[in-house]
Amino acid sequence: MNREPQIQVFRIAHSDGSYIEVSNLGARWLSWVVSDGNGKYSDILLGYPTVLDYLQDDCYMGAIVGRFANRIGGATFSLEDHEYTLEKNDGANTNHGGYSGFHSKIWKGSYEGNKIVFRLSSAHLEGGYPGNVEVTVSYSFTSDGMVSIDFDGVSDRLTVLNLTNHAYFNLAGKGDILQHRVTIPSSYILETNAEFIPSGGILPVEATEFDFRYGKNIGKDIEKQTQQLEWNRGYNHCYVFSLYDERKMKWAASVYEPKSRRKLDVFTTYPGVLFYSSGYLSSQIVGKQGYKYTPMCGFCLETQYFPDFPNHSEFPQGVVFPEKPYHHTTLYKLSVV
Repeated sequence: MNREPQIQVFRIAHSDGSYIEVSNLGARWLSWVVSDGNGKYSDILLGYPTVLDYLQDDCYMGAIVGRFANRIGGATFSLEDHEYTLEKNDGANTNHGGYSGFHSKIWKGSYEGNKIVFRLSSAHLEGGYPGNVEVTVSYSFTSDGMVSIDFDGVSDRLTVLNLTNHAYFNLAGKGDILQHRVTIPSSYILETNAEFIPSGGILPVEATEFDFRYGKNIGKDIEKQTQQLEWNRGYNHCYVFSLYDERKMKWAASVYEPKSRRKLDVFTTYPGVLFYSSGYLSSQIVGKQGYKYTPMCGFCLETQYFPDFPNHSEFPQGVVFPEKPYHHTTLYKLSVV
């Protein structure tokens, strides 16, 4: 008799007193409890009161998103002259892996040394994607207290992968994020249409509401009446790193919250980071400690390949085949300043 897979929660701690909790349901990052400027520890991730509440989640809270983070236009793409049709879960498009996305799967989880490791098998043509794929995601603390997420995958044939973590952060622990000061060292974003599909154009951020190169509060320009902000209900844009080299770790973003004096730095090997200011959260969502999650109460920094890259040969390509496995790392550093 086969047993239903059990939903589990895992915890690892660092010697500085911080700890994270993760679950095999979507390989989710559930919590990150860290100190503020007064030595008080609290959770800086949005989420739900219990792990079972994530079964009803449609916001991808803390989830590992795959096979493909973000959207693929028309829910189709071609590889080696073969067209693949994907699940349409976002109008005419597919988003975050479709209905078969990794966020909804029960992964195999275990402690391995100082890491928590999750493994998942995805069959050929699941969700429409080619290749029998084996994915491994591991969470760990570095010696200096950074949270490290490693993304690994192998496939028995040519396919595409684009894995990210979809954690929502609030460095104050609650309230809106409009006074969080964000720095993103990128001079360009991807241009998207009203369905959030890249046009192929890359827009300079200079002298626009998207310029975070020198640091500014999220709320400074978010209410400007511009087409891109209106379509996305705020920021929901992929920032492009120049001179991309997947072998090198790069600084992707920093966020500072003045009341808690917490600062988050993000580093990654991915070619882009999607900055999302949570404009689509709803007050119907009841989160941790009974808080209602309204728009602009959290932010995401989704390190990833560019959305819709299979349909844009000019974008960096997250292609995987037997001789080319998938590997990326994202680091999250929390400090008090």
